[in-house]
Amino acid sequence: MIVDEDLKYEIKLREEDKNYFELLTAKGKNYIELKSIGTIMTSVEFDEIWVNLDDINEKYNITERYISGPVKNMKEANDIASRIVEGTP
Repeated sequence: MIVDEDLKYEIKLREEDKNYFELLTAKGKNYIELKSIGTIMTSVEFDEIWVNLDDINEKYNITERYISGPVKNMKEANDIASRIVEGTP
């Protein structure tokens, strides 16, 4: 998965209830621990997505935000996020 043109992640989505989900992890400083760096959910049809990434939060200096889409405005983003998280079409 490529996000914001320069952030790349290897993902393997798993079907979970009424959507697909992946918890993104990275090796910790000691290479033994794994730490969570984000989550991704998609609709069953893969036409809508909800993403929360530490890298995006850090890059744009924001706190605990998500990306959802495709959208034209904030209302559509919130609607898509709600549908995906709740697993409703």
